[in-house]
Amino acid sequence: MKNKVKIVAPIIGRNWTELKQHLLLVQSNKPDLIEWRIDTLESLPNENQLIKFIQLIKEHTTLPLLATFRTATEGGDLEISDKQYIELLLALCQNPVISFLDIEVRINKDEILPIIERAQHNKIKVITSYHNFDCTPTNDELYHKISRMLEVKTDIAKLAVMPRNASDILRLMTFSCDISQKK
Repeated sequence: MKNKVKIVAPIIGRNWTELKQHLLLVQSNKPDLIEWRIDTLESLPNENQLIKFIQLIKEHTTLPLLATFRTATEGGDLEISDKQYIELLLALCQNPVISFLDIEVRINKDEILPIIERAQHNKIKVITSYHNFDCTPTNDELYHKISRMLEVKTDIAKLAVMPRNASDILRLMTFSCDISQKK
């Protein structure tokens, strides 16, 4: 996937019926992969429910699956503890049906490193992500986030921020260019 544009279609739903309807709808747009936003379920699934949902999704698509639980801290729909988040990620990174796993970089390095290692061992690509929908943080803050992502040997680093003016947009574009040149 290096240097190639890919279209990711998120699927959302509070239950299997809604999730399936959304999955069938987004597939008609021919995306390159499906992102399951687990945090849109009406409640946090237990491990057996998680496995069942993943099996049902894969029965309805051959596209690669990106598993994402966006915590409320970073704009997601369900409020869960960091302990629950880590347990969920550990369960997800053991499922061979998943192609990509999104992990928020805000989690302690000592807690996410084993998850990343297990996922990569199971041939799951790891996306470490940071979301701020209030503003575009300073360049120093953005460099700190990217540095943490690279430090944990992520496969893909993702920053999602909210520019508030033209200056933020220009700064973000310059930052992206600088980071790309430093690889």
